[in-house]
Amino acid sequence: MDFNFCVFCWRAVANSRMRNGRTLYFCNIHKATGNSKSQHERDKRRIISMFEKKKIVLNKSEAKYRYYSQLSSNLLKVTETPTEATVINKYPFPHSGIVKQAQSLYKAISWAYPITFNKLKLALPLQVTNNVELVERIIKSLMNSKDMGIPPITPHHLRTEKDASVWYPLLIQMLARHEAYEKLQEQKMKPGVSKDKELRGIIKALISEYQKKGKRLTQREISRQVGRSEQRVSVLMKEMKLNV
Repeated sequence: MDFNFCVFCWRAVANSRMRNGRTLYFCNIHKATGNSKSQHERDKRRIISMFEKKKIVLNKSEAKYRYYSQLSSNLLKVTETPTEATVINKYPFPHSGIVKQAQSLYKAISWAYPITFNKLKLALPLQVTNNVELVERIIKSLMNSKDMGIPPITPHHLRTEKDASVWYPLLIQMLARHEAYEKLQEQKMKPGVSKDKELRGIIKALISEYQKKGKRLTQREISRQVGRSEQRVSVLMKEMKLNV
């Protein structure tokens, strides 16, 4: 798999010459080190929890490359897939003429990706001169407060590819990943039973993953990763009869 995109979201990974360690798989928001480590862990838990709800099975014994490939490709199952979004018979894509291509894209995402469309509907550039300009303006429109101070990175093939049969499906994939990521972020903890149910699932999945790796996990570390107080984590663990 070519990791044009971060395993956890729609953003691009670092350019090849800049890659080292886990930046091969993650964007600047989701690197598993430094200030981004907490965001990395929170979104990983959200993704795994969502996969469990949708009965998407991951082979955790796979090598790192294949495991991350599973996570990345299955993220698209959270929303309409790129193939479904193009709906060739409904929104035929013109292979020439950037304005017509932008209009076709506009129609496709208005149907398939409502969250993304709402972000782009006032900013989606229909008057552009080339596909690179179209992509760059879309990326800037999708950025949010988490991206503050971080220069946008355009995925390599979207920056260099001129063939519409290549860049258009890749752009649709980026938008599908954005929609999926935003859906995951909408899974907010609700008051009462719903809140506790989701939090229990995240804690259980976290402990299970560490145990499979033969690692111990403290309640303090769990509370840090799930963004809840150590006291609340302790209460829920006792209710689930979990030990670490």
